[in-house]
Amino acid sequence: MNPFCFVVSPFGDPFDDYYEKIYQPAIAKADLQPIRGDEVYNTGAIIDDIFAAISSATLVLCDVTGKNPNVNYELGVAHALQKPAIIITQSVTDVPFDYRHLRVIVYDRAKVDWAKQLETAIHKTILAVLADSDRALAWKPKKDAVEYKPTNDSLEGIVISYTPDPSLATLRYRNQFIHLCARSGDVHAGFKQFFEEVYEDVQALEAKVTDKEFLQLRKIWHDDKRGNINISIDLIHHHGETPTFTEQELCDALHDGYSWYAHQGTNVSARILDCNIWSDSFFANSPEFYRKADEEF
Repeated sequence: MNPFCFVVSPFGDPFDDYYEKIYQPAIAKADLQPIRGDEVYNTGAIIDDIFAAISSATLVLCDVTGKNPNVNYELGVAHALQKPAIIITQSVTDVPFDYRHLRVIVYDRAKVDWAKQLETAIHKTILAVLADSDRALAWKPKKDAVEYKPTNDSLEGIVISYTPDPSLATLRYRNQFIHLCARSGDVHAGFKQFFEEVYEDVQALEAKVTDKEFLQLRKIWHDDKRGNINISIDLIHHHGETPTFTEQELCDALHDGYSWYAHQGTNVSARILDCNIWSDSFFANSPEFYRKADEEF
C-alpha cells in the first residue's frame, strides 16, 4: 500500500462532507493517500482493523470536535503507538486536559473562507510532520528512563529519567515534566513518593480550574543543607482570562505536612502566566518555561 494518512473523525453530516472536500484534498496534495475508518473493510473485529490501519499509517489526522469517544480512543491508540498525529477541532473546549498541551489546529466555520484556510493549514502541517515526525508525537521514550512499578495506592505511569549528574533528573507523569534536584546528594526513589503526595494537592486544584487554564508543576528541589523541600508550580491561563487562583492561594494549597522527609520545611514558588495557550508556538514543557522555572531557586 502507498503511504497513507489515516483520518479519525466522527461519521455523518457534516464530517463526511469535510472529509471529501477538505481533508482528502489537503492530504492528497502532500502525496499521501487519505483513508478513513469506514473505508477499511474486513471480516474481523473492527478494532483490529482500526489498530492495523493506524499502525501502518504514515500519520494520523484527527478531528476531536464534539468530544466523540471513539475518536479520542483512536487518537489514544495513535499516541500509544507513537504515531505522528495532527489534531484539529472546531472548539478548544473539546480538547481534553490530558493532551491540551499538544498543538491543535482550530477552525472557525463562521469565517467566510474557513474551509480553504483549514485545508491549507492541514496541508502545511502534514508537510512539516513529514519533514520532522517528532513534531507531532505525543511522547518520546527515553533510553535511560526507569519505570517504577506502582503499588495499589500509588500513581501509575510515573517515569524518572536520570542524567549523568546524579543530583539531577526529570520526572514524567501525564503531561507533567518535573525537574528533580538534590542540592548535595542524589535524586533517589524518595522523590517519587514526595511527588505522589504533592500531586494529591495538585489534583484538588486541577478540579477547580477552567478549560482555559492549567497547572504545571516545574521543579522539586531537595535542599538538604537548609532542610527544605522547594516546589515550583505555574498556573498558565489564556490571554484575557481571569486566573482561578492567585499565587498566594497556590502556595497555601501546597502546604507543609508531607510525610516524606518529615520535619523539613516546604517552600513553594508559584507563578501566574498569561499566555496564548492555543498558539502553535506555545509549549508548556518548552525550554523557555523550564529556564524560567530554574530561575526561581
